[in-house]
Amino acid sequence: MAKKHPMISSREIKEDLQLPFAKEHIDWPKEKWRNILWTDESKIVLIGSKGHRQFVRRPINTEFKPHRTMTPNTSKWATSWYQTNKIDVMKWPAQSPDLNPIENLWSDIKNAAF
Repeated sequence: MAKKHPMISSREIKEDLQLPFAKEHIDWPKEKWRNILWTDESKIVLIGSKGHRQFVRRPINTEFKPHRTMTPNTSKWATSWYQTNKIDVMKWPAQSPDLNPIENLWSDIKNAAF
């Protein structure tokens, strides 16, 4: 089995994706950010359209803690804030399928599907 690696480099992620996104959203108020749900996903399409969108919503006034699975590229300010407020955070290695067991499972599922 070939070694897995990210399709784009860390430099491309920062320069081509993260920086433009940050500049575009720098003036967003906190209220707007509270309406964003950050997720990770894996998609398998056997037959049909790839053009549909899926939205997952949570009931109003239910607690959601995305910070519990913070990625390692989190800013020093955010990391410091979590520590100051005594919020425990699980740290995940960036783009490291070899250290993330679920990635191997997704690979097996996709291989079995095709």
